[in-house]
Amino acid sequence: MQEAPEHPVKACQIHRGVPFVFQAEQGILSGRPKGAALLEALMAHLQLSQDNTAIALDFEQVQFVDVSCADEMLNKLLLRLRSGELKNRFVFIVSANASVRETVEAVLQLRDLAEVSEQIDKNVNIVCNRLNALQRLGLVCRLRDGSVVGGGRQYFYVSIL
Repeated sequence: MQEAPEHPVKACQIHRGVPFVFQAEQGILSGRPKGAALLEALMAHLQLSQDNTAIALDFEQVQFVDVSCADEMLNKLLLRLRSGELKNRFVFIVSANASVRETVEAVLQLRDLAEVSEQIDKNVNIVCNRLNALQRLGLVCRLRDGSVVGGGRQYFYVSIL
């Protein structure tokens, strides 16, 4: 297998867009209706951004988010990202405290959307499948680098963070 180029991110040209800042009354996001309203506002924000843009989901003002709210917003957001509805737009989380991170992780695991390997010592097919799943979710950018000796295609995956 050929070695990866030193700076593959340049080929992807992902731009950082205007962050989406969650406003939380008393620092709390709670309930499915709130999650649905946040999803609608977030979708409008994402659709205004250009293609190949990564948008920070800023939780700095949030102290707590319940599972219902996070599920309504994140699950549906990730499904829309996976479907291609948002084309090459990406999201990532910033300024989330431990409580918010735990809730997000719980929702991702609940919906089988978590694809993080505990260790790299996995079969190459397993690793490729997980990277492809992350790419479909918009969490990594896949770059094609050409063919490899003996046949096949070679890709590089770059975190959008």
